[in-house]
Amino acid sequence: MRPVPHGYWSRERVLEAIRQRIQDGKSMSLTDVLDDEPRLYSAAHRCAGGWRRVLHDLGYDYRQFCRERPKWSVERVIRCILRRESSGQPLCATDVHRDDSKLRGAADRYFGSWSAALQASGIDPEAVSRTRTWTPRRIIQRIRELGARGAALNCSSVLDVDSGLVYAANGLFGSWDSAIEASGFDPAVVRRRLPTWTRKTIVRAIQERAAAGKPVSFSKMIPRSAAMAGWRLFGSWDGALKAAGAFHLVAKPPNWSKQAVIDRIREYHRQQQPLNATAVRQHDKALSNAVYRHFGQWNRALIAAGLDPSTIHVHCPKWTAETVLTTIQQLAASGRSLRSKSVQPASLVAAGRRFFGSWPRAIEAAGIDPVGCLRGRSAPTKEFYRGKGARQREETQ
Repeated sequence: MRPVPHGYWSRERVLEAIRQRIQDGKSMSLTDVLDDEPRLYSAAHRCAGGWRRVLHDLGYDYRQFCRERPKWSVERVIRCILRRESSGQPLCATDVHRDDSKLRGAADRYFGSWSAALQASGIDPEAVSRTRTWTPRRIIQRIRELGARGAALNCSSVLDVDSGLVYAANGLFGSWDSAIEASGFDPAVVRRRLPTWTRKTIVRAIQERAAAGKPVSFSKMIPRSAAMAGWRLFGSWDGALKAAGAFHLVAKPPNWSKQAVIDRIREYHRQQQPLNATAVRQHDKALSNAVYRHFGQWNRALIAAGLDPSTIHVHCPKWTAETVLTTIQQLAASGRSLRSKSVQPASLVAAGRRFFGSWPRAIEAAGIDPVGCLRGRSAPTKEFYRGKGARQREETQ
């Protein structure tokens, strides 16, 4: 939806918009109106007493725009379910509710539940449902299937493959080990043991990852047990990297000092990059944080770098009502956008709101149609400038 200026709607504008929509042959169904122009529907309630009343005032009966709802029956529900099945659409209750909530509601109304409607249509509810009904026998059968395929049967591995199986086994057998034992496997054999790390094996693991071109930082080290063991055995992960000769492979953040901050500011000054606090925080947040950590204020850091803060700061112009109107007219004449988020400088929008109450009113006071410019329409004519805009400028002065 295109933005509508604040205070745009009135009863007359609502009536005109609805009349124009009917003349254009657009659908007046409430669903289509809410999809196309939700602000028009809200404005009808806010400014004209409601949607039905607006249509009545225009000489229409709201019922003539209502769509006839299909009459559901047992046969129609079954027919829709079979149509979904033949077209390959999902028959899970959640998917049906998302795709066709009316079908789901009719099924509950006529059959009592979606599962009963599927059974009446000759479809097994469990075969199309995403939720499985677990029994001890089914859990054992599923574990044996995984074991026959050669899959790892330790708890962590099965959680990655079929988490529902693990949760059901814990609920029905009390623990995963009990379910494994009931399936004919030895939990001690199935359970995966973590390797026993030594300083030598940790160094070898780091060197192998470095040789393969993989990251060896603490957060990206795999397996995680190696990273934790390296921290424990070497006192820190940096110590483990130094022992493996891979310390240089991990990029370290700059160690900021007062002199480093000053050197970076002087470097930006030589490159003629903006050095006001807002601009620096946008393109170098680390430098901005270091400045406030070491100097407390941005001006102090600039002074320490030998720069004059008054020449660095971006000063906002001192706006008056006249300069605001003049600048708006210049922007409109150059064909630039007058949307509040696109106007430069941004202080112009703040000044327009301060002097005229809102940005659209400031645009209107400058002799420009706010609806046209904010919606991207063509520029207003000279007659419009001489008319309403001139009178608004005289009243403002």
